[in-house]
Amino acid sequence: MREKRILVVDYQPHVNRILQRSLIQRGYQVSAASNGEQALELLRTEVFDVVITDYQMPRMDGVALCEAFRAEKPDSDTLMILSTAVADERLCEWAEHMPNILYIEKPVSLRRLNEILRAHFDQENTATVNMG
Repeated sequence: MREKRILVVDYQPHVNRILQRSLIQRGYQVSAASNGEQALELLRTEVFDVVITDYQMPRMDGVALCEAFRAEKPDSDTLMILSTAVADERLCEWAEHMPNILYIEKPVSLRRLNEILRAHFDQENTATVNMG
């Protein structure tokens, strides 16, 4: 089975480092971007299983990144996890109506993030086994 690929997108270098270190320790292959534009370029050329992105970023925020990616690759099954420190009911509703997007509030618990990833990959593996 191939290694799962995750893209971490946050303009704060220390957040990127913490998430990268934690995810690598759990066996994931991790890349990072410091803004939405940089992330979108990576998403155009590489395949990721999951994107973990901050909502509030300069140049292109997390919502714009998610929408641009979904517009360019509407059939992608990449899970996008949008994290924010700002609780926003409209943002939560937006995420509920977008395919394969989860909204989580910061500070993101590494334990909770690992649970989300494990559940996502377990579900993905079960679907592959049932279809194969």
